[in-house]
Amino acid sequence: MYLYQQVTLLHIFDYQDIADIPMDDEVMGIGSGNIQSLNSAERKITKERITKVMENLLKLAEKEGVDAKVKIVDGYPKVKICEMAGKTKADFVVLASRGLGSLGRLFLGSVSDYCVHNCPSTVVLVKDVDLK
Repeated sequence: MYLYQQVTLLHIFDYQDIADIPMDDEVMGIGSGNIQSLNSAERKITKERITKVMENLLKLAEKEGVDAKVKIVDGYPKVKICEMAGKTKADFVVLASRGLGSLGRLFLGSVSDYCVHNCPSTVVLVKDVDLK
């Protein structure tokens, strides 16, 4: 028996950076760069791919007996994660660390670091996750 009532699988469609998203055994190259530079057709395709990935994650959760829902929102990830945790009164937030290292965090900032210090919920960091 699980100790939680429901899991929210959250994806924030970040306008600053769209990363490659692994899906099953194939890597879906969505590209990287500024989302604002994408034209409307490219944005639509990117959102459709993200939606498909999230739907597959939802199916995996349901297969394991996890009561889950998917939420896809636009915004800055570190801000939206903390905001959603507060709105939903989440018991905890689980984040995967991208492994930027101290130099990367210095220049790019760290979503996980921001959330650890600003999220109203407990934050659990998972490091170096291999989804294959």
